[in-house]
Amino acid sequence: MSSDQSAVSAFQQYVRARILEHLRQSGEASRTALAEVTGLSRRALGGIVDDMKQAGLVDEADADRGPDRGVGRPARVLRLPVRQEVTLAADISPDRLRVALVDSAGAILSVAEANADIARGRSHTVGTLVALARSLDRDEGRHPARAVLGLPTMVDYERQLVDPAGARALMPSWTDGATVDEFASALGLPVTIANGATLATLAELRLGAGRGRKNFIVLGIGHEGIGSGIVVDGRVFEGARGFAGEISHVSVHADGVICPCGQRGCLAAETANQLRLFLQARGVDMNAEAYEELSTASAQGDPAVRRLFADIGWQIGRAVGSVANVFDPDAVIINDTLTEVGDDAVTQSLVRSITQHTHPGITAGMTVVASDLKHTSILAGAGLL
Repeated sequence: MSSDQSAVSAFQQYVRARILEHLRQSGEASRTALAEVTGLSRRALGGIVDDMKQAGLVDEADADRGPDRGVGRPARVLRLPVRQEVTLAADISPDRLRVALVDSAGAILSVAEANADIARGRSHTVGTLVALARSLDRDEGRHPARAVLGLPTMVDYERQLVDPAGARALMPSWTDGATVDEFASALGLPVTIANGATLATLAELRLGAGRGRKNFIVLGIGHEGIGSGIVVDGRVFEGARGFAGEISHVSVHADGVICPCGQRGCLAAETANQLRLFLQARGVDMNAEAYEELSTASAQGDPAVRRLFADIGWQIGRAVGSVANVFDPDAVIINDTLTEVGDDAVTQSLVRSITQHTHPGITAGMTVVASDLKHTSILAGAGLL
């Protein structure tokens, strides 16, 4: 009998591990879904799940109502317990640095930001980040246990390395393999680096417009570039090295400008060139303030700026349509900070272009929705990672 008991215990441990791994990947799951994952009947699964609840390994509660859920009693789902671990989250863009304390549910507890020129080198960014981190409100025991940095470039997540092909022009000093160690030494915390768009996608899946959806594209449009992520079957799809979702490197012009990655006509490079040339024609340098002025001018009806933004939206929509045709998403979630002043010239043109360049059978079941997370998405995603 002791031998049988040992075998049962080992089997239960295996089932527990499968359940915990599934919840880590998906965020939540019903008992029915977990029965499919484990291959057990609901009755056989029930005892194991109840033991896990009693041990504090999982929580069970009503499911959040997603955008497409009807009325009636909500389903019950299992989730991992919310840990009260606090993360020092950083959203690092080419010209701006946002730092926050974020709890493990993605709630932002305290935030600070400053201008920061990433082209000045990694050590400059480290100094700015440390100063911002010290300024954060740490009352009520808000002491971070780790730091997660969202970077504006491709990151080999498993090896924790900045990809040199994506960063050689924007941030070459970050590609020597010492990025994690330098930040960890300066902050006195374990450090994880990730692509910012991947963190934003995780936030949309758990907290934003992606809740209740299983397959969607997240698209971030800002003056600093174009970021994107993909969710497949309720999980952020990362690919073999964490590079999946790089719509910014979809070729939209075979004979276009040379991208820093070495290819021609990449979406992000073409879009940046359009903006750069337009600003140069008006005698204006490229910076965040210039883009904000463009957004204001478009909202006020400036026909040239509105045409510029419409052309950018149309170009992005072609690339999104290509991706949508490949994996048939149920939604495209747009976080447009380029025109956040109140104008929607980019998104209007973008929606028309997505419809034009996506198979009608796909668009019939696909919605295009706006993100309500805006600048908080990368920070929130860092807390959820």
